Amino acid sequence: LSGGEPLLQPEFAAELFSLCKAEGLHTALDTSGCLWNGKIESLLSLTDLVLLDVKQTTDEAYRAYAGCSMESPLSFLRRLEARGIPVWVRQVIVPGLTDTAENLERLGILLAPFRCVQKVELLPFHKVCAVKYEKLGIPFPFDCYPAADPAKTADMQAEFAQKLARARAELEIF
Repeated sequence: LSGGEPLLQPEFAAELFSLCKAEGLHTALDTSGCLWNGKIESLLSLTDLVLLDVKQTTDEAYRAYAGCSMESPLSFLRRLEARGIPVWVRQVIVPGLTDTAENLERLGILLAPFRCVQKVELLPFHKVCAVKYEKLGIPFPFDCYPAADPAKTADMQAEFAQKLARARAELEIF
């Protein structure tokens, strides 16, 4: 279940997941993890997998580009860890914004303590949604950034796997 942000409609999401579970279907929630309340907690009891977008690796950048503190998705991740819900973390690689070795290093350090994180995907930034912004008469906030090179993003994925493994080894938990 993705969106937009499915956590904006937790009652609907929980009802849908309840119906899925009754039919023996696996449930996956795609979210930014920036919201939390009791209804979301109930939804998680019906969730088999979370795809969690970690948009930035510093609080300053999180506030500037995502509109919330980085603590919000990290708190959400801690709740997933406590419940043992498997997580696939995703980060969009935006040239000039998140495509640095420092960003990958910070991401590895942030995620290393979480056993629930099974997979981390780096996704190349593209501008497919720019048309929607134009039709709505809204400026596309990332128009100043070029699309990411998928080959470079794949190279970064391999580099990140090494950084995450090193960060986890330093913690000696994996």
